[in-house]
Amino acid sequence: MDIQYALRINYDGLDDEEKEIFLDIACFFKGKDKDRLTTILDGCGFSTEIGISVLIDKCLITIVSNLLLMHDLIQEMGWDIVHQESRKEPGKRSSLWDPQDIFNLFKKNTGTQSVESIFLDLSKVSELHLSSDAFTRMHKLRLLKLYRSHYGKGEIEDDKVHLCQGLEFLSDELRYLHWHRYPLRSLPCKFNRENLVELDMHHNNVEYLWKEKQHLINLRRIDLSYSQHLTEIPDLTLAPNLEVITLDGCSHLTSFLGFRGT
Repeated sequence: MDIQYALRINYDGLDDEEKEIFLDIACFFKGKDKDRLTTILDGCGFSTEIGISVLIDKCLITIVSNLLLMHDLIQEMGWDIVHQESRKEPGKRSSLWDPQDIFNLFKKNTGTQSVESIFLDLSKVSELHLSSDAFTRMHKLRLLKLYRSHYGKGEIEDDKVHLCQGLEFLSDELRYLHWHRYPLRSLPCKFNRENLVELDMHHNNVEYLWKEKQHLINLRRIDLSYSQHLTEIPDLTLAPNLEVITLDGCSHLTSFLGFRGT
């Protein structure tokens, strides 16, 4: 308890932005590449490099080989801070990573505007049936990752997420969208994509991402690998800062314009 008290003093001394960066690392990005996190959070309007420096000075994180690391006790403190936002109702917390909490949230459709980040390991849940308005009340959602931690290349797998009535809404605040085996033909037409920094939708069912022209000055990375139904992607001259696009296995792609990166 004495250790936790001392650690909490360091956390309480952070400003609001530094607290958000700390919680993002504790809940989602521990052991991940610092530069990748910096790119994503800078897209959220954060001064991420400065925030990370403060966290290092406060002994809340360390960086080894450019990876963000923290002690297990510090991570547990971060988890508890998020749980304290609402002990009984996950839909009123800012960050969600526990598979059962997320499964129940979608099953009962209890998401609120408090939710800013969802990381769901699909390897740890059974089939997930989402209503078309599953994300409608999550207006502040900025990080969304539906992924499989146990996935072998070339492995035949069933779809875990079902959207039988389509999807009406994704937050305009989304900076990071990673959706393994996204089940629909395209992203929602009402989804404003101008804030996207990274889009990872490998092994998905999309035929196209969107039809409307939209300037995507924040977009840095796209991964659409093994999208076997994909026939076209948007004009990438409207994404002047795009650095990397991955299209391995997109055998039906016929339209591809405007990209000069790697």
